[in-house]
Amino acid sequence: MNLRSNFFKRFPGRALSNGLLMATAILSVAVLCLVFTVPAVAGQSDTATVNYEVTAINELSIDNGGVSLIVHTAGAGSEPDEATGNTTYDITTNGSDMKIVAQLESDMPPGTSFMIQVGAPTGGSFQGEKTLSRTSATVVVTEISKVAEEGLGITYRFSASVAAGIIPQTANTVTFTLIE
Repeated sequence: MNLRSNFFKRFPGRALSNGLLMATAILSVAVLCLVFTVPAVAGQSDTATVNYEVTAINELSIDNGGVSLIVHTAGAGSEPDEATGNTTYDITTNGSDMKIVAQLESDMPPGTSFMIQVGAPTGGSFQGEKTLSRTSATVVVTEISKVAEEGLGITYRFSASVAAGIIPQTANTVTFTLIE
């Protein structure tokens, strides 16, 4: 007996024709092949590398940067009254232990002085009123770390003695810098 007839004799559906049994066997093998190969195709995957970083962010913005300080009154027998003005600033930094320094662009006229107070953001340290000059930057706020706040106060104060005389309207620039 050849191999083919031996196969069909052992197969449970012997009453069926040899051709139908052969077709059933081939179909069974084809279904099994599909069952085991489809997940390999459907489960295909790949990877991607995503690079990310956060760079240093140090933003400082003076709101309404212009302030007019006019000394125009004095009590009889007294030095002229000081002039004051206010504005605000906004700050965003993701740095640690930052500070704000301020410096004048030009020298103040003899007999005058220019002072500033800068409010500290949350966690920062207020340094009190400071006299500004052109020759060096003055630290006005310290210990600033990871903060984003707006509307923080700045108070400017300008004083002139009678020895200063009359000074026509003059502009001077205050540069604020956020540094480590």
